[in-house]
Amino acid sequence: MRRPTVAEFQIAAGALALGICAGATLAAKWWFYPGSTWHGFATDLKVMVGFGGAAISVAAWFFTVYRNESLDETVQAQARAALLSARLPGLVALLLATLTILVTALATVGERQVAPEVLTFADHSNWEHAHEALSTIEKDSIRPDILRTFQIYVRVHEASERDELRQSITLRDDRNAVLELLNHKHDYEFLNTLSFAEVSKAIFFVEAGSPAQETIGAAIARLKTAATFARSDDLARLTARIGALYLASKSYGNARTALEKALQLERNATRRARVQTMLGNAFAADPASRDLIHAAELYRAAEADYPEGNRFIFYSNFAYLLMLSKNYAEAQGMADRAIQIAPKDWVSYMNRGLIREKLEQYEDAYADYQIVIANSREPDALREARILGGRCLEIGGRDVRDALALYLAADGRSTTKASVDRVAASGAERSKLYSAMAVHLKNLNTHGIEPYVEWFNAKATVNAPASTVELARH
Repeated sequence: MRRPTVAEFQIAAGALALGICAGATLAAKWWFYPGSTWHGFATDLKVMVGFGGAAISVAAWFFTVYRNESLDETVQAQARAALLSARLPGLVALLLATLTILVTALATVGERQVAPEVLTFADHSNWEHAHEALSTIEKDSIRPDILRTFQIYVRVHEASERDELRQSITLRDDRNAVLELLNHKHDYEFLNTLSFAEVSKAIFFVEAGSPAQETIGAAIARLKTAATFARSDDLARLTARIGALYLASKSYGNARTALEKALQLERNATRRARVQTMLGNAFAADPASRDLIHAAELYRAAEADYPEGNRFIFYSNFAYLLMLSKNYAEAQGMADRAIQIAPKDWVSYMNRGLIREKLEQYEDAYADYQIVIANSREPDALREARILGGRCLEIGGRDVRDALALYLAADGRSTTKASVDRVAASGAERSKLYSAMAVHLKNLNTHGIEPYVEWFNAKATVNAPASTVELARH
């Protein structure tokens, strides 16, 4: 076997040295300037090289003074000697080992995560600090696609948690912005895929009909595609989001399957707590196989690690779940705790109103519904609060005209005294109005609303003219 010549060893040493320089440059960018543009990195590198050159100049001056010879000439002589000596094969082996280790480290570690504090704050629903961290990286030379990804992710998820994703035009604008990034293969840490899923879920709630269903179906398909090549941590997040979309579309069996898988994969305590509550919701919401006991167990297990910034929603949802399981006293305590944390959260007042109804505290329940009516900007919630508030007035023995005024408002009709008196005087009109309230409630995306729908349907039957009832029986 022919041994390499000295010239070949020298060429190999030069090539390996250049490879090490290139790898070290990439490592410096990935590990110390993650997500940065090459221009930004090169600008800082130029400054560092300038400072390094100045330091070397001073060191070279001292070297010349003490050794009475030039540092540059000495280094060149040593390098030339090494390239011509018998140590050259060992030097090549050392350079090869160094390059191998560097390449392995780059392939294994990859690029350091960009702005991990932004995602940590988002996981904890700490949106104020998430925006502060985001404003910090906005001043850096971060690649435009990554910066845009973070901006959309924070905005969409904050709005979603605060129930502010309501205008369909805005939602579709955000969806198109995310799609543009995805179509250009920009999906840092799968954040754009997750944002696409969140916006699609909001569109599903806001819009009706098959286009909305197709939107959420497209989001599930995209999540599943991304999950096929995701690492374990990313796979847990993507699978959890698949479960959330199935839950939103009331595909409870698929939701449980996905969320149980996500729970097995997830190692982050905060995200795990979120998955536990979603899985609890899936067990509580499924009318075919409802398991309220297991749902409550999942909520209790999640309480310690649930995000502080979103804890009022946790207690509000837990209150509703406990109400479904007829644990009314603890349910009211959870609702009270949610309101203490977030006094302006109208959803918690809605849930407490429902609980107070169960406890036959009709005036207190009506007061909670009035707070929802005064503060909610969400049309469905406003309609629901008016309907349930009117029901409380009826059951509590108040003048039926007060209840009818709320029903008429919920139906988008005039609430003048003449309009209310006309409906009050006609059994047929009251029957139609009660039927309309049942339809409105049925169309809501509210779990456990069926008894209220039945109550209004029964009132419609009682108030219907005798001939109409006879026809219905036949």
